[in-house]
Amino acid sequence: MKRLIDQELDQLDAQFTEMGVLVANAIGAAGKAMVVGDARSAKEIVAHDHQINEREMKLEQRAFEIIALQQPVTNDLREVVTILKAVSDLEHAGDHARDIALASLKLRRDVNLKPVLTLIEHFSMFIEKLMRDMLTAYVKKDWRFAQTGEQLALDAYQQHVEIYEACVAAIKQNSDQVEHILPYMTVANALEQICECALNIGEWIIYRRTGQIVELKPVTTVTD
Repeated sequence: MKRLIDQELDQLDAQFTEMGVLVANAIGAAGKAMVVGDARSAKEIVAHDHQINEREMKLEQRAFEIIALQQPVTNDLREVVTILKAVSDLEHAGDHARDIALASLKLRRDVNLKPVLTLIEHFSMFIEKLMRDMLTAYVKKDWRFAQTGEQLALDAYQQHVEIYEACVAAIKQNSDQVEHILPYMTVANALEQICECALNIGEWIIYRRTGQIVELKPVTTVTD
């Protein structure tokens, strides 16, 4: 027979997974809206952002109630801490998806910026898959997949650099279009931040399994 705390932790996991699906869908929708110029979808993402925030608050409240009422220890406590930390990263990823949707409303899809948009499209698809894969790892408690996060972070960093360099080149060639190029950089930065959120979740997956705090994100920065 399952313990009461096991049942409550299962419910938390299910709620976290539902929230994760919402966030991953928002990331994917924001990327597609940006690429095709779908203003309606972009505005819907912004309008529905509060749903993700509300789910985060409910999850946090329930997790704190479990700590107060059940007084979990060792593995049970790690489960609750993992959810508390990971749900915050999910919420932040949702915020960045909203930022992408907002930036997409300002994009000008000029022919000379098509190479930049193509790079961003590929980056967006990569980041959406990364988030979905990390959420799958969370559900399956696959801490070994989470350990591959460092290489994924390097791949994301390289794509971010390529977009940054393409934007700088576009600015040099079309100095009068700076205001139209900057939103592309904003989107690239938001995608990289989502990557960081996904890797943070990976770190908490490993913590839940091993009790160890690890760092999956390599120390890299885009130079000015």
